[in-house]
Amino acid sequence: MNVLAGKLAVSLSLLLLLAFVNRPNVLDRLSSSQFFWLSWAILALIRITAFILIFVVIGLAAQSDVVVYYREAKSALSGALIYRDFPSSYGPLFTYLEAGAVFLWDSPKSLVLLAIIVELGSFPLWLRIADRAFSDRIVRKSTLLYVFSPVPFFVVGVSGQNQCFGSAFLAMCICLLFQDRNALAGFVAGVSIPGVKFLTLLFAPVLWAFSHRRISFAAAFMVAPVIVYGWLLIADVDILVPLYLQLNDRSPGNLPFLFSLIGLETKTISQGRLWDAFLVISLAGVFIFHFVRSKLRKHSCLIYFVTLIGLTFMICSKKSYANYLVFFYFPFCILVANLGFSWKSTAMFSAINLAASLEPSLYFRWFRNVPVSNASLALPLGVSVSPIVGMVSFIVCELVLMSCYLWYFWKAWIQTSTSTANIRTFGKNDILVRNAGC
Repeated sequence: MNVLAGKLAVSLSLLLLLAFVNRPNVLDRLSSSQFFWLSWAILALIRITAFILIFVVIGLAAQSDVVVYYREAKSALSGALIYRDFPSSYGPLFTYLEAGAVFLWDSPKSLVLLAIIVELGSFPLWLRIADRAFSDRIVRKSTLLYVFSPVPFFVVGVSGQNQCFGSAFLAMCICLLFQDRNALAGFVAGVSIPGVKFLTLLFAPVLWAFSHRRISFAAAFMVAPVIVYGWLLIADVDILVPLYLQLNDRSPGNLPFLFSLIGLETKTISQGRLWDAFLVISLAGVFIFHFVRSKLRKHSCLIYFVTLIGLTFMICSKKSYANYLVFFYFPFCILVANLGFSWKSTAMFSAINLAASLEPSLYFRWFRNVPVSNASLALPLGVSVSPIVGMVSFIVCELVLMSCYLWYFWKAWIQTSTSTANIRTFGKNDILVRNAGC
């Protein structure tokens, strides 16, 4: 069974399980506490079972970015200094944390296990956040959507990629904002930059905008980056190495890539800078528009604002791999849950999961590495097709993914613009939130 067939089979199985457990009255009889622990246990069971089956029973080797993490972790363990002695696209604290996992178990598989542990640790935080801000119906629906989604299953449970670290930092920041601990929230947001990668800056403006004490948040936010990167500068290290490595990188699954298929390339430096400017303008425009509208300090749309910014990046960035969805996947599930489960909503959620799960394999294993002139694509069930059919399949997957992004972007825009009845606001004078700990 090839990779595409395996991904398709697992994705469909998870979505069918989701359809089964999402039926009325299946889990409605559980109390909130029972649902909390059961959902966490199911997530842990799915992740650990998959890890044992894939890496122990079958004995497959860890692949994808985790191989890079492992190589850089080994360099760090040998005494090399990040950015000076070896290049890296990731934050220095992340690399040395990975080095700690490799020290305990010298295998790339240890890094997949670490990603699973981080996800299982942050999952209760997301549940607490949802419980403090949304109705019980939305909490349960969004939780089930996350637990049985193929996207985090493959990104975290199989590939061990670091987007779950960014999600964990985001959950901690929102939790602290709910508790009105603004300075500590800013500090955690700042740690996420050396703790994961520069991309975690994406949500910092939103968190700052919803902070009750913005000056304290901003001052605390600077502490960790100044200390970590200041020390590296003293050690004569170029801290912009991650930026250099990724500045001209491209990925599928976004508008710049789709436009490149019709001749509007992003390969030259000037073309790349134009698309970078397009991304910055798009993010700034979305943020400023909704920031101005939230001057009355209504904090109820925080989760939707995070999702909106995340989707803006996924659409407009020339480097936005589908696995980046995991950075904000639980807020995205909350958006989906609030939209209800009509046939259209269910079809869109299934489509975005299938497209986001299959697209990386289509891209890296065929489109990117094999010349179209002599390529044949092995589809599920062992069927080999011509390059033209393979190309059409890949483009259809791209169009489905972009259509889903745009549709959910519009829904997130609407939800961010209006406070809905099933969301409780939080702020300095909100007794519900002030008395509730995350």
